[in-house]
Amino acid sequence: MAIREHIKYNPSADCIEGLEDCGSGKRTRQLARYALVFFAQGICRAWKQPLAYYFTANGVSAQKLQCVLREVLDAASKAHIPIVATICDMGTANVRAIKDMGSDINNPYFVHNELKIFTIFDVPHLLKCFRNLFRKYNILLPTVTVATQQQLMQARWSDIKIAYEQDKKNPLIFRSLHKLKDFYLYPVGQTAMKVKVAAQTLSRTVSVYLYNLVQQNILPPRSLATATFIQEMDELLDSLNASARVALDGKPFKCIVSEESGHTSFWEDAFRRVNQYKFIRKPDDEFNAHHWKLPSQRGWLHTLRATTELWKFLKTQGVKTLKTKCINQDGLENLFGNIRAGCGSNENPTVTQFIGSLKTQIINGLTNQGLKGTNCEEDELTLLSNLRSLLEPAAGVSESVESMNESSIEIAGTSLSNYSNSSAFAVDIANAVEIGSLQTLSVAYVNGFIIKKLFSNFVCDRCSYILSSDDTEPCNQFISSKEFSNSKNKLFYSSKQFVIAVGTGITVLENKLPIICEKNNLQDVATNLLNQEIDFSFITCEEHFYFLKDFLLKSICRIGIPWYCTRLVRNLRSEASRQISARTKRKNFA
Repeated sequence: MAIREHIKYNPSADCIEGLEDCGSGKRTRQLARYALVFFAQGICRAWKQPLAYYFTANGVSAQKLQCVLREVLDAASKAHIPIVATICDMGTANVRAIKDMGSDINNPYFVHNELKIFTIFDVPHLLKCFRNLFRKYNILLPTVTVATQQQLMQARWSDIKIAYEQDKKNPLIFRSLHKLKDFYLYPVGQTAMKVKVAAQTLSRTVSVYLYNLVQQNILPPRSLATATFIQEMDELLDSLNASARVALDGKPFKCIVSEESGHTSFWEDAFRRVNQYKFIRKPDDEFNAHHWKLPSQRGWLHTLRATTELWKFLKTQGVKTLKTKCINQDGLENLFGNIRAGCGSNENPTVTQFIGSLKTQIINGLTNQGLKGTNCEEDELTLLSNLRSLLEPAAGVSESVESMNESSIEIAGTSLSNYSNSSAFAVDIANAVEIGSLQTLSVAYVNGFIIKKLFSNFVCDRCSYILSSDDTEPCNQFISSKEFSNSKNKLFYSSKQFVIAVGTGITVLENKLPIICEKNNLQDVATNLLNQEIDFSFITCEEHFYFLKDFLLKSICRIGIPWYCTRLVRNLRSEASRQISARTKRKNFA
């Protein structure tokens, strides 16, 4: 699932959200653009459960996907969730990963902890891919029955266009192909991704209508190949995406798999037919047919063989029936829809929004939100566990520091970040504080905020004398100008040594964050670095030395880390706006 580039500091987890995170501490400094979710659902019983989620910058490599998949399988095994099959689309990394793990068309499984895990490709996704191939190529079918004879004939996408145009000429209100629309024949963008567009185009209704046009000599006999191909695709979808206990009339395989349903023999015959398909780019040029299997064709073959072997395995485990609808990605796609709806119908939520919405959906039991126009059917599954433990607050969060209103704090200027040696810029900061340089005024103002939060629940005259000063210090000019009254000071004024300490700390943090931003326990890591760079000798209150030191370090981190994230996000937005503006100018110029 695509997500938006955005980072935000999470004080509860003590990490920056929005960076690439592949679990087990494998975080990088790259911004996340995709969410990878592992989702389990029952075969014998109607349940579902999100298992894990990860964030990647540029998709996931096949090697990394193998590692993550095995981690998830191990975790599922420890939770006593027996995994018998994996379902995924035909993304390049997915195909490569299962191939490297030992799965192929002849042996559609890999072995994990001495158990066979069958690998199946998502059938609705396969249908869309095959539709796209059909638009690009003619398909040579070796077994088309014409007048009781088997002939080699080509299925053509153009036959569907002719049939649709013929149906639109019907002078009566009712139409045979009433579900088809103009854009179904020329799908682009979001339309091309909708399963129903492919399913309704390659449906039994279209196949029957083509047969009728051939019978009335409106289409030539060669169009029987197109009708035959569409009927085969319709039956394949029925057999691999069914949940009804009893088959409908005219749809013998649109029901659950059982010993008497005939699915196994149908799949074996379908495997033979699909294996013989040849794709021809130029019309009527059978010599230019592809003699190798195209990816989607291999996907059908792999899925047919894997589903057949899975059913054989389940029968040995005492399973009497199988809902093939349970071995597709509808449950996962519905989860993505719920996550987007939970973010205010946001198609590309941020990492923080994704995590928050996912937790909300799980706690609410992944209930149906009545979404219309979704890209998949309702999965009719119930959540295995709502993970109410997600509601428990994280331990170890400092309430006094966490309550700081980060949005009201702004550290102006970036000139303090131009140093690499802390002792060097500490001297320069001290000189700037002494003369009341503009770049130190905002630091003093932030110090006043820290002093206010500190002494709201803490009283010590000695500490107050160390950290505070009067309004005559040059670095406090900005605070003095912001006073509400000339008769009484209501704002807090910082001492020069305190300004130097915080200025040094925030500069060190700015220099180090691009290097340590991917770390877990980020505040602890940053605090240790700051502790080595800041001179705390100005704190002469022995009773509260360590308390003040710890409070100041945490304050710098709680203010500096979120502000670092905010500035980076602003830069991302500015760059995106600049690119949009440049594209608009080029378009207008053209």
